[in-house]
Amino acid sequence: MGSYPLLPLPRRKGVTFGRPTKLNAKQRGMLAERYAKGETMAALAREFDVSEPTVWRALRSSPGESRGAE
Repeated sequence: MGSYPLLPLPRRKGVTFGRPTKLNAKQRGMLAERYAKGETMAALAREFDVSEPTVWRALRSSPGESRGAE
């Protein structure tokens, strides 16, 4: 039946799967704060040495942070 029944055990032990993140939680928070203050995604991407799509995804994963109309 494959390894499906064994999959929940590593997750309970805190094992993560997939590609490691380029930005940690602190860096994502810094990105969100600076973007909210008006810095562009391009400038932030250059400074954090990541691509603009990575910045965009990090901002989407930061709850409550946006530069949209209030």
